[in-house]
Amino acid sequence: MDLFFFSPTSDKILVSRILSGNEDYILQLYVVDYENGLAYPTEFTTSPGKLMLINIPAGDYALGVLSKGTLGDSYTIQMNASNPANFNEALYISQDLTKFVAKYSDGSLYSNGQFVLNVNGINNEHLNWERKYYFSYNGGYSQRTHSLSDIKISSISSPISYSSNYASSDFAIMVYLDVGTLFTYHESQYQSGPNPYYYSSFVDTLGKETPRRLEADDFNYGDHILIVDLTTGKSIDFFSVLNFYYASGVEPLPSIDYLE
Repeated sequence: MDLFFFSPTSDKILVSRILSGNEDYILQLYVVDYENGLAYPTEFTTSPGKLMLINIPAGDYALGVLSKGTLGDSYTIQMNASNPANFNEALYISQDLTKFVAKYSDGSLYSNGQFVLNVNGINNEHLNWERKYYFSYNGGYSQRTHSLSDIKISSISSPISYSSNYASSDFAIMVYLDVGTLFTYHESQYQSGPNPYYYSSFVDTLGKETPRRLEADDFNYGDHILIVDLTTGKSIDFFSVLNFYYASGVEPLPSIDYLE
């Protein structure tokens, strides 16, 4: 019997399976006692192609491959034990199990052990987003800044791949913002000389003065979507009519594809 060892340091979800053309193979979870050199079989088993999805406490474990019949055929073991235990919903599991997004009863979302967000608005300060453009030239400058903070979440999408001129990710989600999210837009220009020129405006693309919170009528113009990378848990782009670059056509609309 082949054993493959792992030792989570906190309670985790284990998702695993064995792939093989030999239907006699069985994948079984063992509890390992290193002090006495023993491995104790558990009741948790699975056959080729079927998922094993269980909560396990911190400890020492092994996945064992055994057979109820013939031996000698090749196999592949897939596993992921990165997310906290006691999840409420598996939002996404990739075919090779290397990507696992889990949702919890308190509204938290984890991706491969990375805290991404809480749909109820708890501990989401890391989602704050800013895009700043600054260009200086002889005797002057031009700048434009967008920022989002105090993020209010209406809903989230299933995982996507995202590509725009500004940002890209092969593993992200769309966070649909809600009323109350704080938005700021500012642009300014300065040119020195005999007749110096200075311009500054906090008026956004909808003609409203910022900083301000999103209002119900803002959604008459479409959704306001924050793109969050599921690997880093960081916000990478803002897909909205409030984003000057998309509203003005300076940059093309992003490409979005849902992951299978």
